[in-house]
Amino acid sequence: KYLYLLLTFWDRMLEAKKKDAPVVLVQGGQPLEPYYAAGAIPLRPYFVMLWAQNMHEGLNLRQMDWRANSLTEEGRRIVSMEACHQIAAHAAIDNGIVDIDLIAPYLNLRCSDMAFLTEAHRSNRRRTPTFLVDYPINHQLDNEWTVTYVVDTLKRLMQEIEEIGGRKATEEDLRTIIKLTNRAHKLA
Repeated sequence: KYLYLLLTFWDRMLEAKKKDAPVVLVQGGQPLEPYYAAGAIPLRPYFVMLWAQNMHEGLNLRQMDWRANSLTEEGRRIVSMEACHQIAAHAAIDNGIVDIDLIAPYLNLRCSDMAFLTEAHRSNRRRTPTFLVDYPINHQLDNEWTVTYVVDTLKRLMQEIEEIGGRKATEEDLRTIIKLTNRAHKLA
């Protein structure tokens, strides 16, 4: 089933775009519930690259790898030679290969290369709308302001997605998605 989903990824993404589902580039390791609740499809850089690799039908594996490597090198030329391979997703967006509606990653989560990626987010040539989700992580657990800050930020993220996709999301939508995700995590 996994291989089938990978094989049909491009077709499914194009179908979703036809139905006006906003597609959002996110960073790995972040909760995806706010994106889903707002009706968006959050894609991590790997899936953006998968989409970019398969945009032309009939490529063999070597041609797909060559395409991926070319995008990675282009991304490094745009931002920095020291940037990680995730920069290829940004090159695919900048070059118009992949049609992303919003770039909206959480900052400061997971990737040690976030400084390079943040620069890529802020300076994309295609002017793809960007919403950088700030997330305080430096031992702020005892500070009540952090909870309020994160909640307000996530609400603004959902509003940003609403403006692009036109679907009004409620707090109940978010609660439903969180419960569904928690159920899936429990089953896993």
